[in-house]
Order: sequence, then C-alpha cells, then structure tokens
Amino acid sequence: MTMSAEEKEQIAQERYGKSFDELSTNEQKASTVQRVLVVFMAAMREAQLEAQ
Repeated sequence: MTMSAEEKEQIAQERYGKSFDELSTNEQKASTVQRVLVVFMAAMREAQLEAQ
C-alpha cells in the first residue's frame, strides 16, 4: 500500500500536530502503520458483512 503525501500529512497533523517531514523516523513509521491498520480493518469489516 502506498500512501499519498496528503494522507501522510493528514495523519501527522491529527496524531502529532506536526507536518510529516517534522516527525521523527519512529513517528513516521507509527503514522504509516496506523493508516495501514485503518485500511485493513475497513477491509475486514467489509468482508465480514459480505459473508453474512
């Protein structure tokens, strides 16, 4: 999964109150993982609904 620059900026602002470029390496990784988890959970919910 590739995140757009806009998605990275949005998560950085929401979670840390900074631009993505201002985040430490660990903060950048954490914000990227957070986005992946959100997308994964949405896909799981959709699959679960389809299975019902």
